[in-house]
Amino acid sequence: MQFLQQPLTKRVEAWILVAIFGVALAVRLPGMGGALNHDETYTWEVFAAKPYAEIVTSYPVPNNHILHSLLVRLAVQLCGETEWVIRLPALLAGLLAIPAMFFLCRILFGEGRAGLVAAGLLALVPVHITYSQMARGYSLLVLFSLLSLLSIWMALAGRSGWWVGFVSSGFLGAYAVPSAVFHLATLLLWGVLISIRRRNWRMLARAFSAGGGLAL
Repeated sequence: MQFLQQPLTKRVEAWILVAIFGVALAVRLPGMGGALNHDETYTWEVFAAKPYAEIVTSYPVPNNHILHSLLVRLAVQLCGETEWVIRLPALLAGLLAIPAMFFLCRILFGEGRAGLVAAGLLALVPVHITYSQMARGYSLLVLFSLLSLLSIWMALAGRSGWWVGFVSSGFLGAYAVPSAVFHLATLLLWGVLISIRRRNWRMLARAFSAGGGLAL
């Protein structure tokens, strides 16, 4: 028990995180080359196969996860039109969410074990594995939701430059899946309430500015 209570060195944390990342990759790779399902086929044929200008200006139904469609188009142009390439942006976003979760929880709880546990859980969560193997924008939504929470936490801790990170990650999340606006609205409301409670009017102004930037 005493061993478990001792803090981990950064080198040990890094090696454990690499191992978790390897496990996440290993459980996500199977099925990447399988036949596309209905939603994936619709994403490719109706949106991602179109020119870039048409992808960003066509939104007849919510199936067009615009940022994801752009990344799929780019991946196919670079690597060719195969099932695993069409799913590649979703896989990369799913994998990047693992270290994002680690750093978020490491900062929230102040020590590395929490980050490693959270990253390990995310690596093995069945729904996140599915999102990482499916050519849709949901793994992008998870990634940018984590980054937007990390950014606003850091901004509220007094690091004002992180408001830019909040706006950027928030925009990209909503550009992938528009329902991300509910997550962002909740974070902004939290930021406003924290600023009012602290009577920090400069921080409050920055929160409103970030909200205005996202709305734009």
